[in-house]
Amino acid sequence: MAVNETEAAENSMEILEARFIHLLMKKEYRISRSIRMQWFLEHLNKTITVPHLVDLSAASGTQDELEPELKVLSVIPHEQPPEWKPESSHMYKYLVTAHSTIIFLTHNYCIVYCLDMSPSLSAVVSAVKCKFMLQRLMLL
Repeated sequence: MAVNETEAAENSMEILEARFIHLLMKKEYRISRSIRMQWFLEHLNKTITVPHLVDLSAASGTQDELEPELKVLSVIPHEQPPEWKPESSHMYKYLVTAHSTIIFLTHNYCIVYCLDMSPSLSAVVSAVKCKFMLQRLMLL
């Protein structure tokens, strides 16, 4: 009986076109661009749902091997109805289209800084500004 009620509730959900979709990548390993593209192509012109906030916080504590590689965190619709709020986003279905922007999030990010001291740096700026620029870089 509960399964039929759940199916009836899912069928009665309003379908909105997804503008931004936030996906969380699995923590254990790096997910390649091909898997990301595969997710997009598998879900293109299909509907997705957002898990309830309580379900997300309960699942974040458990590291299950059967956990999907990409988990839907949130979706922002293209045209928001007046009653739509981020807190109630789980009450809608969202259509993934070619115009949807997929944002992949990860648990860890690596940032690399590169300081370019090559001659091409001074070629971009005029001779007067170049000397000043190189002197400032040496002071850093």
